[in-house]
Amino acid sequence: MMHISAKTGSDIKTLIELLIGNQKGLSAESDEIIVTNLRHYEALQKAGKALEATRASGLPSDIVAEDLRQANYHLGSILGEVTDDEILGRIFERFCIGK
Repeated sequence: MMHISAKTGSDIKTLIELLIGNQKGLSAESDEIIVTNLRHYEALQKAGKALEATRASGLPSDIVAEDLRQANYHLGSILGEVTDDEILGRIFERFCIGK
């Protein structure tokens, strides 16, 4: 049991240290990601592989579009909101590809 006082400041530093110590394991600075749904985990793995293929290929943008479609499809399976055409439309809208 801990006795603290806002009026006198008694044990405030101890409370702060205790709270910081408990928070360290939950830090947003951690590189760990927790995914609790197996379907989401698998979709994220597949999207990551497709994006890695896109980055590693070194091919022209119009050729890697299929890898981007795959990544978008897998992410969309989690979100259910974004379609392939919307993402690719934004990409081709911002960059002069194949025109």
